[in-house]
Order: sequence, then C-alpha cells, then structure tokens
Amino acid sequence: NTHHHFDHCFGNATLAGPDTAIYAHPQAVAALRDRPDALRRAAYEEMRAEDPALAQELARTELRAPTHEVVEETVLDVGGRRVVLRHPGHGHTDADLVVHVPDADVLVAGDLVEQSGPPAFEESYPLRWPDALADLLRLTTPATVVVPGHGEPVGADFVREQHAQLARQAWLIRAGHTGSAPPERVAAESPFGARPGLIAARRGYAELDGTA
Repeated sequence: NTHHHFDHCFGNATLAGPDTAIYAHPQAVAALRDRPDALRRAAYEEMRAEDPALAQELARTELRAPTHEVVEETVLDVGGRRVVLRHPGHGHTDADLVVHVPDADVLVAGDLVEQSGPPAFEESYPLRWPDALADLLRLTTPATVVVPGHGEPVGADFVREQHAQLARQAWLIRAGHTGSAPPERVAAESPFGARPGLIAARRGYAELDGTA
C-alpha cells in the first residue's frame, strides 16, 4: 500500500489472500488497523456527490490492515527479482511508500507523483514534499518509467518538473508565512492553481506553526 487513502488500499481484502503479505508504512498500518470507520467515512464523504453508489460501497468495504511495516526501506526477493520498498519522507501523506524494481527500471511512486491533475494536498506536508521527490529522483535514470498515483506513466523529467513546482510552492508558503500574508495570497501565485494552492498554503502554515 503506497499510503492509506481509499483508492490505494481498500482492495486489500479482495486482492490479498488470507496469508498474503501486505506492506505499508507504520502510519498507514495504524490507520487501517485502528481507524477503519474513520477511513470508510472519509471515503464516503469524498465520493458521495460524484458517485453515490460507489460511496455507499466504500462505506461497507471490509478493510484489511497491512501485515508488514516498512519504516525506511525493505528489500524483497520476488521470484528472484529484487524489489525495494522505500519511505522517502513526508510528502503527499506521512505514510508514503514507493516501489522500485531496479532491473526493470520501474518506479511506482504512489501519489507523490500525479500526472492527471495537480498534487492532492489535503493531508500533505508541502514543505517536505520536495525533499521526498528528491529522494525518489535519486532512484531514477533517464530511462526510468515512473508510475504515478493517478494518470499515465511518466519519465524522470516529468518528476523533476513536478519537484521544481513543489519547491516553488514550498518557497511561497515560507515567504508568505514570514510576511504574515493570508493563505489566499500564497494560493494566488501557486504553480498548481488557486484551489490546490490554498490547501497547500494552509497545510504549510500548519507545519510552520507546529500544528500539522
């Protein structure tokens, strides 16, 4: 599980057998183990206007907590193939996990990378997200295929561009906070647009204030 949001982990009970190992960061494990009702409720609220039938199904979904925790890095042998699970730091959430398959030069990035829309900042750490992407970029080559959390596969150049945008967003947040600017002013200059920028600014201000 790349993190604990419903579209990345609510399939555990369906896709995994009773003895299947499921890996996740400890924060994602704790969320699925200790707060299943809260996760189901959040999923329902997120989808009820867009797809009421799906929202009802999400509210009834059986959740299965991961069985193995990845604090920093775990290396698996999958049929003789080396697969690296790595937590690159706080970014999209506090529990992001990426999957690196070195011999295939493939990197599954979860929602640390988004192709089909702007990054989702609702539970993010926008001041630390650039560092997480920098860690991820150290795993890439010019030929690496990066699988984002949403959208089409991309290359390292796309990830570098998103890293630059996130770094710009982080700088705007710090500058705005230092100058006591309202989050709306930061959002107006966001490289991701006003609405994502406002969410990012509020989350970043909470980081700087020690409340995130």
